[in-house]
Amino acid sequence: MARFLILLALIWLGFMAYRALKRKTRSLKASNPAAHSNEEHRMVRCAQCQLHIPEPDAVRHGADHFCCQAHRVQYLQRNDRH
Repeated sequence: MARFLILLALIWLGFMAYRALKRKTRSLKASNPAAHSNEEHRMVRCAQCQLHIPEPDAVRHGADHFCCQAHRVQYLQRNDRH
């Protein structure tokens, strides 16, 4: 009987710890929604180095995307496009 009570107490303590952890993570998400943003962006590839980056962060030139301004310049110089 004593083993059963100890087991029951351990299960109850584990459940309470789980609830406390769940409540804490929920409050952290609510207090800082920007850190847990679920926004999804289309990924594009830099025409110079082939790195994949979110489309809003890309530098565009026509239909081409670049990870930075320097790669846009290098690509255009290499391919003699302006």
